Amino acid sequence: MSTSPRVELLLVADEQELIESFEKMAREKKRSYAVTRTGSDALEILSKNNVDVALLSFHLAGFSALQILEYMQK
Repeated sequence: MSTSPRVELLLVADEQELIESFEKMAREKKRSYAVTRTGSDALEILSKNNVDVALLSFHLAGFSALQILEYMQK
């Protein structure tokens, strides 16, 4: 049985300053992470990885944060 790769932290945001702060924190804490700026890219990451924590901006290109949360509940 194959398992999906694990991503401990997922950030979906379009603010560069937030992205940079998040990446710095994740690297310092030695956490696996993924960053994307769009809801559609977030869904792709979620479909291919086991994600422990997702931080979502409310307004996203492609899909809303609520749609992504609904996908994660499935």
